Amino acid sequence: MVPAAEAAPALLLAVLLVASAVSAHWPISESSSGIPGEELTGTLKCNDDQFACADALRCVPAAWRCDGRAHCTDASDEISCTYNTTCGPGQFRCVRSGLCIAASWRCDGDADCGPHDASDEDPYMCEKDFKCWGAWARCATPEDGQFSCVPVYNFCDGVRHCLDGSDEWDICDNFTESSCAALGCAACRPTHEGASCYCQPGYEWRDGRCVDSDECEWEGACAQRCSNLPGSYACACAAGYVLRADQRSCAAVNDPVGAPLSLIVATESGVERVWPAEPAASARGNHSLAALDVRAIDFLYTNRSVCYVHRNVSRAALVCVDADDFSRRRELPAPHPLPDLDSVEHLAIDWVSGNWYVADSARELVALCDAALRHCRLLPERALGRLRSLALDPTAGYMFWSAWGAEPPAVRRASLAGADARALADLKLVYPGALALDPAARALYWVDAYLECVERVDYDGRRRATVRRGYDSQRLERISVLEGLLYLPVWQNRSVLAASRYRRARAPPAHHAVRARPLAALVYHRQRQPNVTHPCAVRKGGCAHVCVPAYSGAAPRAHCVCRNGYRLVGHGDCEQRRTWCWKVYEYVAWAPAGVEAESYLVVSRGAPALVGGLVLAGAGPGAAPGAEPDEPFAPATHAARPTASDVDIDKQMLYYCDVHKYQIIRQKLDGSQQEVFLGAEVDNCEGLAIDWMSRNVYWTDDALGQLSVARLDARARRVLLRAPHYHPRALALDPANGQVLHCTIILYYFYIMLF
Repeated sequence: MVPAAEAAPALLLAVLLVASAVSAHWPISESSSGIPGEELTGTLKCNDDQFACADALRCVPAAWRCDGRAHCTDASDEISCTYNTTCGPGQFRCVRSGLCIAASWRCDGDADCGPHDASDEDPYMCEKDFKCWGAWARCATPEDGQFSCVPVYNFCDGVRHCLDGSDEWDICDNFTESSCAALGCAACRPTHEGASCYCQPGYEWRDGRCVDSDECEWEGACAQRCSNLPGSYACACAAGYVLRADQRSCAAVNDPVGAPLSLIVATESGVERVWPAEPAASARGNHSLAALDVRAIDFLYTNRSVCYVHRNVSRAALVCVDADDFSRRRELPAPHPLPDLDSVEHLAIDWVSGNWYVADSARELVALCDAALRHCRLLPERALGRLRSLALDPTAGYMFWSAWGAEPPAVRRASLAGADARALADLKLVYPGALALDPAARALYWVDAYLECVERVDYDGRRRATVRRGYDSQRLERISVLEGLLYLPVWQNRSVLAASRYRRARAPPAHHAVRARPLAALVYHRQRQPNVTHPCAVRKGGCAHVCVPAYSGAAPRAHCVCRNGYRLVGHGDCEQRRTWCWKVYEYVAWAPAGVEAESYLVVSRGAPALVGGLVLAGAGPGAAPGAEPDEPFAPATHAARPTASDVDIDKQMLYYCDVHKYQIIRQKLDGSQQEVFLGAEVDNCEGLAIDWMSRNVYWTDDALGQLSVARLDARARRVLLRAPHYHPRALALDPANGQVLHCTIILYYFYIMLF
């Protein structure tokens, strides 16, 4: 027999080993403290990993202190700084900002040194790597830090095509047609890189001959659709757009036809609708409302509604207003998986099916709900990570989000059900945030709050490009895009910036004033939510709970999903699950012998608070290898700090202890019938187990130093064991043999371990 003094350290070691194993499957993280640069009201309290600005208005990450960029409004994060004079191996030191960046970032086409320092992309340093596309050649001097290109045949034709006129400089003085003979081409012109062969427009010199040039590879050749033709190319537009006279750009057709574009702008003090082309229209009618710090906002064009999370001093609510009259207001029920909307920061509406996506930042949950908010399913959080922005394109069947914090920063894509997640961009990102989608061009835009830039990538993660630099996007929640313009909220001067979505645009951006400092800007237009034919648009596609738009190639199909605690039967019906379970509480695991195909762990997590199920992927027959684990029951999201938990399989009830509420709580596995099972003489409940044979529940209480039992039906209770210095923790039952197994750690042993 092992002496108690030797058994206690061994037991503690076993508990720690199990804890580390469980945390690998279910990461435990602290609640988010807000986005970088979040402004606070009242007394400023910053976390240990944050820097408090001297004006007491903002907390910024401590890593931003003395980084060469002013993130505080008073620039106090850059006062009394000593900047690097040298950088480590494999790094490049920026000339102006003094930042040290990876040497591989130099001359990669993106300026990474800051909004006022492009020394890592100095054109003269990088010119050896810069090549113009096809039969084009470089002008001699850069424009705004970038070289421009003109066709080779424009050199030495007597007309200035480069802004600096370098295509007509002295390189033309000694040029003769005989210079082309050595190149083996019929026609050539001098360039700053030497004589270069050229072909007729639409062709380029390659491998000693003229071949067709693929103009569709050029940025901005066509706004949406491009077809390469021999010696030429043709542009076309998506449904809902018409080709303009320039034969390149597309004009969006509104509903009603001819209605001007407007913006829905969420600000620090409310929501307003503005018309950039007709500023006076904003003053006509009721197009503004007061609300505190609106972050979660979207619209549904088909019923002309603007929906957002309305916050006041006491509560938050999901509210929709008429887009043409903000005084016409209705409050919607909160999604049932969420106990409140206080920490909901992201909202997106699938305009094809009417489904809602509601993201709770504090609980790190995303609820997918049907149009009536009656049936909701929590999306797999292990795939989503710490979500920072959310966007949907039901015409392609995708959801997109940006994330950073618990995992490396990334911009990701998944199906609208949250499956098949993949990264579209996960390199050269720091704090990716607000997203915007261009469904017609199949392009995704995002902003990076630290790099102060706007970037673009297509839906497959290709053709990544930086389209705008020097954009201060702190506190930004949403941006928008339509036709050739990006609409970017500008916090500092209370405006929305309309800027080109192309990198080399020459047209200056325009500012549209709003009443308060903006957080989000949404283009309100029919083509922002284009109409498509899909089964989910009619009676939920035959789905009992939620119809998620999906596609098999180009063919639309209804993908039915059930609310948590139910499983799909046939095409669209849902039935409640009845399964075995394992349980995990306080990081101590127990499991019955014989694992069924739908076995799962019951996990109690302290922060963010949640009691949920974790399906054992690949356990038992019929499980698809590598399949995304399903949610076996509706998680308990109303908990404050859950510890121990167990499931009564017979009655399909979940029981758990909440040490902040001093209660034992139960609810149905479908999330309904939540109630306090025991609310008296419950303090620090560390272990809980169901005796399914005698219909009893056992629990340990570390603070009261006792082991107790209660009937599941009558709630009659009895203390089985109480003793001085008794600190019971984990608990397990063997009903068949009538045994209660529990572990306890005597305080004396803790003193030995610690001191």
